[in-house]
Amino acid sequence: MGFNLVLFYAFAAIAVGATLLVVLQSNPVYSVLLLIGSFIGLAGLYVLLDAPFVAVIQIIIYAGAIMVLFLF
Repeated sequence: MGFNLVLFYAFAAIAVGATLLVVLQSNPVYSVLLLIGSFIGLAGLYVLLDAPFVAVIQIIIYAGAIMVLFLF
């Protein structure tokens, strides 16, 4: 089992786990923080797919701007 496969399973578990907790969370602030964690997990998967630009855009646009707008 290679290092990339271990990273894939780790990022996939973070993304899926955080997304499930977003759905089950009743507090909107915790839900937003978990959604940011899900976006970071997806960005890690993009890096593994050799798409670092898409990963950076994912973090800047979604985890940054849209989550700030969601909180306000």
